[in-house]
Amino acid sequence: MNTTRLLFLLMVIGLVHMGEQLIFGVEELDLFKGPIADYYAALAGIGPDRATVILITIVVTLFTWMSYAMLAGGWQRLIALGLFGLLGANEGHHVIQAILDGGYDSGLITCIPYSATGILMLIEVVRESRALWRPAKPAVNPA
Repeated sequence: MNTTRLLFLLMVIGLVHMGEQLIFGVEELDLFKGPIADYYAALAGIGPDRATVILITIVVTLFTWMSYAMLAGGWQRLIALGLFGLLGANEGHHVIQAILDGGYDSGLITCIPYSATGILMLIEVVRESRALWRPAKPAVNPA
């Protein structure tokens, strides 16, 4: 399956995955609350509004670069697609959490196709990166 189709699947499954978490609980937010509080504390001198604008600028710039990288092609495209693949593959943490907790973890059901698609994306990125390393075959000019 090509990376374009896999990226589309990651998007669709990601939406369903977030829906599952919104319905059954979003425990992962607790992981973000500490670092966000630390971020705002570190930037208290400039105020929360400016700190928010800086944070939004960083996130938007990252996703703009990822869009640019995919359009630019070559290694940049593969790095951006690899990051999306890592994000998807990483969602397998719900399985580990469910095992540790001995029961359902919010996001468990949809994390399986999400993580599998992320792993497939990483495999395709490696496959495509090998093609970039191969030297171009010289054109044969029949005489």
